Amino acid sequence: MNIEDRYRALISQLKLGKQPRLPFSLEEKKQLFAFWQSWIDNSERCEQELQPLLCLLSHSKDYYPELLNFFITSFQIIEGDETTVFLLGASQLHIIQGAIQAGERFPYEYIMALKPLLIAKAPQVNEWALRAVADLGPQSILLKDAILELRPGAMRVFSGQQKTIHQLIGHIQDSWPKV
Repeated sequence: MNIEDRYRALISQLKLGKQPRLPFSLEEKKQLFAFWQSWIDNSERCEQELQPLLCLLSHSKDYYPELLNFFITSFQIIEGDETTVFLLGASQLHIIQGAIQAGERFPYEYIMALKPLLIAKAPQVNEWALRAVADLGPQSILLKDAILELRPGAMRVFSGQQKTIHQLIGHIQDSWPKV
């Protein structure tokens, strides 16, 4: 499988307004995982090279919870905001939705890997990290301090992205146990 060709075909479908769910054979899955591992191992990596893979994984028909360590490692080494957003989107599908479908708790390591993304990142990264955290339900309380630090001030709520962040924080707080 050629990742770039599959990515271009996916983008064409998305431009037509379709929301495809891509099946991957066992061999294709191995190729995707090998590509990602090779990217992680390459000290001269370019973040844009990973974006097509993350886009494909974001539209996968199946969940691959075994990607947990790939996501955690990539959260630590990726610096670009755009690639981080791609990474968060793919992780929501494979880690969060995968755990929900399997009826399992969310991996603690994954939850803690989200914390740095809530702290010192651009607003769009904060927003996408909060979207992932919102899907954690009551387990999001593990990130309470970082979440509360993100609350925008009164005047900043009028900014579109800050308003969304404010709404997401309210939604997350509603999922916390009442004491």
